[in-house]
Amino acid sequence: MIDPSDGIDLLSSIGPSLTGMEGDLAGSTSTYIATVTIMSIILLVGITGNVLVPIVIAHSKDLRNSTNIFLVNLALADLLVILICLPTGFVELHSTPGVWYLGETMCKSSNIVIH
Repeated sequence: MIDPSDGIDLLSSIGPSLTGMEGDLAGSTSTYIATVTIMSIILLVGITGNVLVPIVIAHSKDLRNSTNIFLVNLALADLLVILICLPTGFVELHSTPGVWYLGETMCKSSNIVIH
């Protein structure tokens, strides 16, 4: 059984050609701060907007038509991507490259959502 606290070392199975990748963003503080800021803004705006779309369409009877039902579907799919993929990106940004700390279930679910 894999212990989630240890992480899964992906680089050991690939080989020695990728072992020097540690700390790509660690050397550039401004790049790191910009990346975290942009990802945070996308997370907050994405969650807010995609939660409001179904609420507004469900609340107004005039907006309940087939086109807006497709927009609700799109908003919910986008919300799923934001809730699964952006936190994964935050964890990858703060961890050692090639080590997966989120466990096997999150690995499978993020791959399903991405692809």
